Amino acid sequence: MASNDTCSYLIRGKRRCVRETTEGSATCSFHSTEEMARQKALRDERREQIIESGLARRKVDILALVEKMKKVEPDLTPVVGGVCAMKEAGKLFDEMCERQKTMWQKAKRSWHQPQIESLAKHVTLLGILSPHTVLLELGAGKGLLGAIIGKLNMCEVVVLDKREGGTGGCGDDEGNCGVRRIHADLSDTQLHHVTGGKPAVVIAKHFCGDATDLAIKSIENPDASIKAAVVAPCCHPKISFAKYTGGEYLAAHGFDCNDFEAMQVLMEISRERTQHKHQASYAKKLCNLDKVPHAAFYALGRLSRRIIEEGRMHYLRKSWRSVRLVEYVPHAVSPDNLFLLAENTEPKPLPTSTMWTQYSSTGVILHLTSRVLSDLPMRTSEYLLEKRDKGSLPIDMVWIADMRLDRAVADACSTEVVVLHTSSPVELLCALRGDSLLERVIDKIFPFTHVSESLEAAVHKEVAADKLNRVYAYPKALEGEVVSLLGDAAPLHTTKFEVVVSVFEWSLEAGSPPVYLSSSVDVSVWNPRDWPSLGSTAPVPRAQARMQELIERNKIAICSTFTLVTSEGTDHAYLATYLSASGAERVNIAHARVAATGVTFTPSVLPARYILVLLDSTKEDILQAIAALPRDPCTVVAPLKICPPAKRNNPAAVKSAHAKIASELHNVAQSLEVLHLLCDKDNERTITCDIK
Repeated sequence: MASNDTCSYLIRGKRRCVRETTEGSATCSFHSTEEMARQKALRDERREQIIESGLARRKVDILALVEKMKKVEPDLTPVVGGVCAMKEAGKLFDEMCERQKTMWQKAKRSWHQPQIESLAKHVTLLGILSPHTVLLELGAGKGLLGAIIGKLNMCEVVVLDKREGGTGGCGDDEGNCGVRRIHADLSDTQLHHVTGGKPAVVIAKHFCGDATDLAIKSIENPDASIKAAVVAPCCHPKISFAKYTGGEYLAAHGFDCNDFEAMQVLMEISRERTQHKHQASYAKKLCNLDKVPHAAFYALGRLSRRIIEEGRMHYLRKSWRSVRLVEYVPHAVSPDNLFLLAENTEPKPLPTSTMWTQYSSTGVILHLTSRVLSDLPMRTSEYLLEKRDKGSLPIDMVWIADMRLDRAVADACSTEVVVLHTSSPVELLCALRGDSLLERVIDKIFPFTHVSESLEAAVHKEVAADKLNRVYAYPKALEGEVVSLLGDAAPLHTTKFEVVVSVFEWSLEAGSPPVYLSSSVDVSVWNPRDWPSLGSTAPVPRAQARMQELIERNKIAICSTFTLVTSEGTDHAYLATYLSASGAERVNIAHARVAATGVTFTPSVLPARYILVLLDSTKEDILQAIAALPRDPCTVVAPLKICPPAKRNNPAAVKSAHAKIASELHNVAQSLEVLHLLCDKDNERTITCDIK
């Protein structure tokens, strides 16, 4: 690139593109006149193909569609259960994300890290990659997955994407860092030219919409050098029937393009947590929606996804020796939890797993203090994964599960719990007890060492007949049933107990039988009466907890100088005392007054390594105060309310607020990070930036 100017194109007429322009142009290559014309031509071509097919748009009777789907279901290829974790991949993920602040996977770590670890493990288990082979990642973006697998297997890595790499990606055109980047459109690329004829494995993670079918066509009739391909599809509702490679399979089983689009709608409904949130738009394509209970859409969405992938497998089997469909993460981590595995060598055995043998059948479930639809479970998972990758917690894997609050009501609202898999629940309980940050967010803890299909079996596995027991169950109503089942088999006491019998009813899907996760733990190790305080004193003020978290997560080096910028009339002396006691070299305090005429600081802001802007004011006032700081080199840390509480879960509002922060600080700051810390509220963010 020859220019540092940003593209002039306005996305949806509102937000300016952030990519850099190409030489001699006011736009980036993605928004050039030629590329935009090509994209329009493709859309027009797709529209014409649909018209020429003679299949007029019509509403689909959901009852008839479900009957047709159920008829196909028994003949679908069984899914291979291959969920697994790989701590070495997790450590590399952590290292690479620390080096690159722009890795978007880091912001959604609880979703992406389990997927990356499992994919890395599966590709490694194929036994193909070595220093003399090539790993080719399609639609690679920044190339994070390819770089991790390449380091694990010491092989050459080539990442291909039609978008330019920009900043923060892994590798470059010259192959530095062991990753060679190619800027090209897959539809115009011959893969054997890219691999140079070396033995190769092709991978593509979450290749969205039609891109999956483009990848499948690119590996059709593969060159002898391509030994295997791993393609993880996603964004099924965005697939166009004209581009879908499994049309032949669907037609053979009586599905047309209207049925295909109806199955896409079923997948959309299955992901919603409230009943028919977009009822009007769904009713345009499906009739008799009201005759299907909302709880049934969860299973129908998964079946739709399976049928669509079966069509793709049918297409691949024409040119590959073996094609399998693998479940590589729990459905609770991502609905798009399957990948297509095509091999031209002898198929290798894969890890086999069920819901509770995928990582380890023992662990701890965390119930948090968050409200429904809060993102606190995601932030907690990210925090725990960081500590696990640094060796601070004995955890195999962390993921989030969506649990119904009322087991008796099919359409009840739900809450999210965080599942920690570990081979030593007792050791993990002791480690959690010492973490004051987790104390703020943990509501209840349920260790488990057994998984049972019935409540009676779970209870009688755990009860200690010679000791006083206390029953601790989720949901709360389950405790009465447990006590009733125990009868006179074991003595019970609510205060003088010696053993805690914990039972957690696990039911992700309405209508499906639950399983019961249970344990029996000595009261000296775990006493539910101590939770959520974990036996400690009252929580420290949020500002102090935020500083503690920034220090623990290596965002701040405590052995430095600090200046606190606070609002007039507020007392942050306790924070200065905490920083000094923690090892700060010097801590100063200045008060800021923000007015229409400007910002005044009393006394003046002294130079320091870190300036903490702690104003009890609006986002605009805080940004104005940051812009008015002296231009001495330093790092600014500032918590702020990014949007109104009502819009805390609105992605568009949050994204717009991020863009506004970047725009306001563009001339005064660099290396801007917008963090959502464990100690932040849902509508709060903590920003860090370096003053220019």
